[in-house]
Amino acid sequence: MRFGGRLTWPTEVLSILWVLVIIATTGLIVATIISCSTLWLDGYWRREFCLRNDCINEFAAGFSQAFVVLKATLDIVVAVATAGGIVVALLSYLSNVRVTALANHISHLNLFQQYVASEISKRDRLAQKSFDTHFFYNKIFSASRSGLTDVSFEYLQFVDKMNNLILFSNDQSVYAKGGSYRYKPHQERVCAHLRTVGIFINPAPRNDFYEIEGQIISLIQTINRSMCAVGEVPEFLDRRYI
Repeated sequence: MRFGGRLTWPTEVLSILWVLVIIATTGLIVATIISCSTLWLDGYWRREFCLRNDCINEFAAGFSQAFVVLKATLDIVVAVATAGGIVVALLSYLSNVRVTALANHISHLNLFQQYVASEISKRDRLAQKSFDTHFFYNKIFSASRSGLTDVSFEYLQFVDKMNNLILFSNDQSVYAKGGSYRYKPHQERVCAHLRTVGIFINPAPRNDFYEIEGQIISLIQTINRSMCAVGEVPEFLDRRYI
């Protein structure tokens, strides 16, 4: 790749090239030492130049181990180059996968934020500033950066607990189960729970809060139906304590 007008190579490619150079250099040095020793000690340097078949066979036999080293060096270089090419291709593929996953994450996040902003604008008791949509998105799709848009277990727990809060207040209101229903403790429980997914609402008078709560539940339900797979997230229970 080019950077600043100069051709640069990935670190992995440079490492493989260095390994190939070291192997090739080592093989050539060993073969040269063997050849020089044979040439000197066996007196090949004193012999007359000869191209007869028997002379060539004798020469080849005398330097056979040097040729073996050169062939082994070439085989190793080819094997390392092949394995290195596979490794570089795999690393390049994984890098492209990460880049694609990140691009999909950003695209999906932008779509989510635009959709949530649009839905908030349709509800007169809700304000954009009360929603940290980036935090909310990461709670729902915690593995989005890895390219997965499955609903997280943590978010499913959030929905289940929200239903439990509604059920608890319903039972208090209708059956006085667990004590009689009181609006302020209910409001505190709901506000605290919504903060865990980035939704921040202030305490409000009873009727105002019920309207705000209803619009928030409606908003979350709409998001679940539109952005998550059908049936993946449970529906919210009806509120009977209003």
